[in-house]
Amino acid sequence: MLVCLSSSSREKVDAMRWLLPALTADGATYNEPQDHSFLYGHGFADLNCHI
Repeated sequence: MLVCLSSSSREKVDAMRWLLPALTADGATYNEPQDHSFLYGHGFADLNCHI
């Protein structure tokens, strides 16, 4: 299953407003934000290491 959250701007992705709750619930980041020109994203892994 793939779950995606969308944001209206790059700045909101970089502000990590959606990432902080995941990190405080024992999640972790697994990479840096990535720019694919048509897609800009960042992700996290849950407490069971599922990306």
